[in-house]
Amino acid sequence: MDINVYITSGILENYVLGSASDQERQEVECMSHIYPEIKVALTTFQESIENLALKAAVSPPEDLKEKVLVQIKSESQDGKEQKESKVIPIQKNTASKSGGIYKLMAAASIILLLAVGFYAYNTKEDLAIAQDEIENADQVYDQMVVDYNLLNDSKLDVSKELTFLSSQIEFMGDQNTQKVALSGTADNADNFAAVYWNQGSEIVLLDAQYLPENTAEESYQLWVLVDGVPIDLGVFDSQIFVDTVGLLEMKTTGLGDAFAITREPKGGSVSPTLEQLHVIGTI
Repeated sequence: MDINVYITSGILENYVLGSASDQERQEVECMSHIYPEIKVALTTFQESIENLALKAAVSPPEDLKEKVLVQIKSESQDGKEQKESKVIPIQKNTASKSGGIYKLMAAASIILLLAVGFYAYNTKEDLAIAQDEIENADQVYDQMVVDYNLLNDSKLDVSKELTFLSSQIEFMGDQNTQKVALSGTADNADNFAAVYWNQGSEIVLLDAQYLPENTAEESYQLWVLVDGVPIDLGVFDSQIFVDTVGLLEMKTTGLGDAFAITREPKGGSVSPTLEQLHVIGTI
């Protein structure tokens, strides 16, 4: 509460001048007991009104008292009925108690309002903290969902890779699958590759991780020689054996005398470039 705003609101002047309502009067009495500043301002204004009244007072004529006494003595009281005045006792104790009760009720009301305001303020702060905690919990939950989905996706990927590797291992272990070793040519003696070929299923798997890295303008190309005629079995880049687990599946063939790998322009060639022959192996 702003004490200065309350003091300058005019309610204290209305109280002193008697123009305040009962509710305002009770409020001023209560607030003056709670706040010393209001009590001081109220007393100061009361003193100012009293001083102003004293300054504005007019003294009666000096002979007024004597004239009044003479007039009273001269009036005859014979033959006049004495009228009894009806005396109404003043219940001082009752009024005092009522006023005290009002003051206590007003004070209790204000204390209650202050308590409610304090409770509401603390409740608002608690709600704000709780809201922040809920938002943080939601963020943690959302992150957990994302992590779970990533783990689940990774699990699926791993499962697929395991299935893929299992099928390749099974293929390589098939008695009908041949392993054809491709050795490096004279100019590429340190090169090596291997082809796993099943003539019945015609599936061809390639392991070429021991070839040098090709440039962005080049590709490697696998060939199968059938009666001395080279047939394209597909192109690839050396990087694929770094990024992929397992062997690379190439085009199928049911016939073959030998396998060879050449380095060709990007995308491959219609016929092999013999000057760029890296490895070759007969069946």
